[in-house]
Amino acid sequence: MIQLSSLPPAGSRLQRLVPANYADGVYQALEEPLLPNPRRLSDAVTQGKAGLASIHNRTVLGVFFGYHVLSDLVSVETPGCPAEFLNIYIPRGDPVFDPDKRGDVVLPFQRSRWDRKTGQSPSNPRDLTNQVTGWLDGSAIYGSSHSWSDTLRSFSGGQLASGADPAFPKESQDQLLMWMAPDPATGQGGSQGMYAFGAQRGNRESFLQALGLLWFRYHNLWARRLAREHPHWGDEELFQHARKRVIATYQAHSNFSFPLANPQNIALYQWLPSFLQKNPPEYSGYRPFMDPSISPEFVVASEQFFSTMVPPGVYMSLVVAGVVAHHRNQERKKLQKKGKESLKKETASAGLPVMEWSGPKERSYPVTIQLTPDRSLQVLDKRLTVLHTIQLRSLQQVNLILSSNRGRRTLLLKIPKEYDLVLLFNSEEERGVFVQQLQDLCISWAPGLHMTEMDEKELFRKAVTKQQRAGILEIFFRQLFAQVLDINQADAGSLPLDSSQQVREALTCELSRAEFAESLGLKSQDLFVEAMFSLADKDGNGYLSFREFLDILVVFMKGSPEDKSRLMFTMYDLDSNGFLSKDEFFTMMRSFIEISNNCLSKAQLTEVVESMFRESGFQDKEELTWEDFHFMLRDHDSDLRFTQLCVKGGAKGAGDIFKQRSGYRVSFITRTPGNSSCPRELVLPLKAPELGSAGLKKKLGKKSMGPSPRLYTEAVQEKLQRGFLAQKLQQFKRFVENYRRHIMCVTIFSAICVGLFADRAYYYGFASPPTDIEETTYVGIILSRGTAASISFMFSYILLTMCRNLITFLRETFLNRYIPFDAAVDFHRWIAMAAVVLAVLHSAGHAVNVYIFSVSPLSLLTCVFPNVFVNEGSKFPPKYYWWFFETVPGMTGVLLLLVLAIMYVFASHHFRRHSFRGFWLTHHLYVVLYALLIIHGSYALIQLPSFHIYFLVPAIIYGGDKLVSLSRKKVEISVVKAELLPSGVTYLQFQRPQGFEYKSGQWVRIACLGLGTNEYHPFTLTSAPHEDTLSLHIRAVGPWTTRLREIYSPPVGGIYARYPKLYLDGPFGEGHQEWHKFEVSVLVGGGIGVTPFASILKDLVFKSSLGSQMLCKKIYFIWVTRTQRQFEWLADIIREVEENDHQDLVSVQIYITQLAEKFDLRTTMLYICERHFQKVLNRSLFTGLRSVTHFGRPPFELFFNSLQEVHPEVRKIGVFSCGPPGMTKNVEKSCQLINRRDQAHFVHHYENF
Repeated sequence: MIQLSSLPPAGSRLQRLVPANYADGVYQALEEPLLPNPRRLSDAVTQGKAGLASIHNRTVLGVFFGYHVLSDLVSVETPGCPAEFLNIYIPRGDPVFDPDKRGDVVLPFQRSRWDRKTGQSPSNPRDLTNQVTGWLDGSAIYGSSHSWSDTLRSFSGGQLASGADPAFPKESQDQLLMWMAPDPATGQGGSQGMYAFGAQRGNRESFLQALGLLWFRYHNLWARRLAREHPHWGDEELFQHARKRVIATYQAHSNFSFPLANPQNIALYQWLPSFLQKNPPEYSGYRPFMDPSISPEFVVASEQFFSTMVPPGVYMSLVVAGVVAHHRNQERKKLQKKGKESLKKETASAGLPVMEWSGPKERSYPVTIQLTPDRSLQVLDKRLTVLHTIQLRSLQQVNLILSSNRGRRTLLLKIPKEYDLVLLFNSEEERGVFVQQLQDLCISWAPGLHMTEMDEKELFRKAVTKQQRAGILEIFFRQLFAQVLDINQADAGSLPLDSSQQVREALTCELSRAEFAESLGLKSQDLFVEAMFSLADKDGNGYLSFREFLDILVVFMKGSPEDKSRLMFTMYDLDSNGFLSKDEFFTMMRSFIEISNNCLSKAQLTEVVESMFRESGFQDKEELTWEDFHFMLRDHDSDLRFTQLCVKGGAKGAGDIFKQRSGYRVSFITRTPGNSSCPRELVLPLKAPELGSAGLKKKLGKKSMGPSPRLYTEAVQEKLQRGFLAQKLQQFKRFVENYRRHIMCVTIFSAICVGLFADRAYYYGFASPPTDIEETTYVGIILSRGTAASISFMFSYILLTMCRNLITFLRETFLNRYIPFDAAVDFHRWIAMAAVVLAVLHSAGHAVNVYIFSVSPLSLLTCVFPNVFVNEGSKFPPKYYWWFFETVPGMTGVLLLLVLAIMYVFASHHFRRHSFRGFWLTHHLYVVLYALLIIHGSYALIQLPSFHIYFLVPAIIYGGDKLVSLSRKKVEISVVKAELLPSGVTYLQFQRPQGFEYKSGQWVRIACLGLGTNEYHPFTLTSAPHEDTLSLHIRAVGPWTTRLREIYSPPVGGIYARYPKLYLDGPFGEGHQEWHKFEVSVLVGGGIGVTPFASILKDLVFKSSLGSQMLCKKIYFIWVTRTQRQFEWLADIIREVEENDHQDLVSVQIYITQLAEKFDLRTTMLYICERHFQKVLNRSLFTGLRSVTHFGRPPFELFFNSLQEVHPEVRKIGVFSCGPPGMTKNVEKSCQLINRRDQAHFVHHYENF
């Protein structure tokens, strides 16, 4: 016995007594027609009357004890891996499986586990394996392994573990491979009611459970008996001695035995003769040369032998423990607690909360209505901001319509010349309070208050809401412009003049002052609006009729310059005496400056007025006649001729005519007026001093040539006559030339990602060892594994794009010729977006996998994930939530998506602009991101972890770069000077650290010790490299910069030590450093994006003053700002540049964009005043600079086109833009359009703020 103790261990192959009979001689099973159909065979064998008694008096318990003994000897039920299925075809019309007679029903049968060393050739056919030992050793009682046996033990007194009741074993746990097939009668599954036995299928039937309980109690009985007999024995000794006695009884009891493969093993004396009706041979002794392995023939015969004797059921007496009728008659009463509190009558000044109905497709929103002492009705929002004011006049007819159904809580208020107000009150009582207040207010009026009632539905139909009136007014404006400007009726839209009463009432409404101001895009309290409204309101009723509006519009659209100047004269002739005094002229100028948000001092404004009077020869006059006023504007007759009235809601055709009739008011490029047939013909005016100078042309080796508008136009026209395909080809060539380094890097990086994806996809699609996972979810595994490899690479090497110190160093090496280090941040964003997209695809692939796994049987999942699942017979695999929320890869994957979503949202332009601290904090989640990535792949659910292969090198480089930054960050730097400049700009001047070298246009990251030592924000240096200190101009646009402005308010006594110190990290480089590599450079700054160019301009002028040799010969600086007050600090820097620029290197053009969105007549007058101020003082009225100030947005395409003419010998011009994305996109688009031509090539670098 000892010599053959390893002969047959658990998992050994079955011993063949006859040759295998496979279809191919190796492993394929025989099927029809060589063998009968299994379903037909089953029907034939099981035919007959059920419930017949055994003719040999065999009992059901005897049959199931045979199953118990068989489970101790053999177990071949475990499915094989990889999974192989045999399809059992069901005969057509089978009453159980094919009642619909489809004829295509099959039952999949999964083949059993086999020895992987077999099935290779006909000489080595496939052999099944036995999952238990072939010995009758009590495996069905104690399990087939030491671990199983230890799980069953209590380790106390040598007994097996029991549950709450000592007479029953403990319930099955996950570590036991207990068969937990659901109850076929009830469908109940799970571990409830499943006891821990040694036999895997010990809970399959109640009879097997009973036998397991018998041997459980028998073992514990022996353990207690031996403990009393041998009190000095420990737990292990008691358990082993009790086990030996139980197994000996199990083996040798004459009633319970079974023939092994060889009948000469153990003699069985009682049960086997009675069961087989045959006496086995007498036991003659142990023969060690006999192999006790089980044969396949024995497995098939014994299993089916017992199956033929299993009855369909066992009749049991109905034991009625008690039938308790639980009739839960729950009375569902709807308790409506109507707090019938006395309604508190609110006064008119306190306001009444209601809901305002805005339309059938609009949501009602809460408002507060308030009756004021001056007899006006105000509608307030939640913040008590006035939304709408209705002035109640004594001669008005006020119509009040009340709803008569649906709670009687709706009210419609119709007041002439206003849109209807529909209010929904909380109750009829509250509505009555408001109606009573309104009646008390109107009781003394002659027309009074007219009240009616109607259904709520009809009330809503009768109401003319604000949206409805706005639509009607828009159509009316279109018709108005169509009549004035002779626009085609089809282009203007049709006026819905139908028989509806509400349309007729809306068209007879008159505009209030607020609506008039809103149509012009101005504020109702502006002096210009008051003057214009007072002039147009001829009847003085406080409203502007459409006829009165039309009279004003006709003057602006079709009037002569004399008509327009007379209108302006009449507007500001406040006393209507026919003269315009200096005070009234001063008031007119102040209204212009007020709307433009300028803050000229009274002295400056007085100087402008005096200069205009003096220039016109009226210095001795105190009053002007209209003739004098028009004479003063004599130099701007063309400007007045093309002055329009900008009204919101005008016709589309009107807007087109505005553009055709108005010229570009810029000093260097204009469009030919009236030449609408050739919109691309460009002309250059005779005076263009800021584009270039004769000195520059001499430097470039060309003579100074006066531009010829006609010749220039024809040349451009000829270039643009090329075909569409040729233009696109030229555009593509210039694009490749501009971004060849970017294209190469993106191509290489993308190729690596695609290669990694293809490698994993090919491996799992065709080259991986058979693991069943490919056959189970082919598409899902390819998608998830391929994207996982690409994501691992992307998330690893994205760290290199944030190694700022390394990038700044490499910019100065030869690698900058091949790698665009300046685009590191853009490359970072591109990798991040691509990684997020791949992460979504990765999740989609796993969603497919999870769906397939959720509907796959456990027998299949056991093959796919042998370390996770065991086949315990349950037909119900884990649900989808188990995969997502109860596994390490699933939970970390969900957390990764959540972290990516948070980082992506807060890294967007919108959130970064409004909450930089939110971006800063959420982007530090990258530490959590990488920790989750490591954990996500370390579970090795499908493959061994590989993320570290990609991550290790970039992580080391990034860690070293962070250490370099950390060595600089922790050096405290004192702030030398701090100023609070207008427009929310904070100026900081601080010490320059020793050895701190930088270039103009570079940026740094600072942290203020007073606001936290770990929150760094990037800002561009506005100091020049030659200066001894560093300076920053920081605009308060977010919480952190606002707090920074507060903390650097001027300290008491001016003690510098009281300023909080800074941590400094940098400098870091951007593309704006390369401005000196071009002969001609164009700097375009918009918004806060002008800060890099402050340092560049100062550095340029300083180098030129020293006579340094520079390639750059001319700089054009275009400053685009919403208002001239927005960045007044830059005006000081430009003024310093203008004073030191003795060689005319810098040309500055300033564009104020806010004025272009306002009233065009006002803009014209501001333009006229600006030119007078510049003519008298040689400075701008708005900035105080010698630079030319323009109203509107710069026409970049026209400007770049003129540069090609001014600098014909320059083959490459650098364009550097920094500002809002909209502006940089316009610059990029203009560069692409110009680069279609075979002239100077524009190289564009941009940075968005």
